[in-house]
Amino acid sequence: MTMANSRSSGPKYLRITDIQNDTVDWSRVPSCNIEEDDVVKYKLQPGDLVFARTGATVGRSYLIRSGEPDSVFESYLIRIRFGSDVDPRYVACFFRSLSYWRQISESQAGIGQPNVLALPCTIKRRVMGSALARNRCVAPACKMSRPIWRCCAGL
Repeated sequence: MTMANSRSSGPKYLRITDIQNDTVDWSRVPSCNIEEDDVVKYKLQPGDLVFARTGATVGRSYLIRSGEPDSVFESYLIRIRFGSDVDPRYVACFFRSLSYWRQISESQAGIGQPNVLALPCTIKRRVMGSALARNRCVAPACKMSRPIWRCCAGL
């Protein structure tokens, strides 16, 4: 599908290793050569949430924000694209919670390298409450503590 390159042509190729402490230093993310048909399939849009499905950083996530460069994601990341009834900021905050990390830890499979091939059902149930409840939770959750605020700041 893609081949990372050090030139500045083509979209950025977001990798697990580019996601550090809920930030991406886009100047360090390589561009890639990619077929136009694949760009349509793998292009990241504001509001998309990606998370690592394998490796030492399994579960690590990042919410794509507006104003970031055109980018596609590597195969070790899983992209979640939400409907209009889901506030991605809420889900991004949940992906930083102890509850999420506990569930990721319990659901890891694999002998040599930990992996999560899909979101555990318990995570889906927690995240997919009523739209009204989710939207009411985002602003207060962002004000509760500094770590949660940092995950929501600028969204």
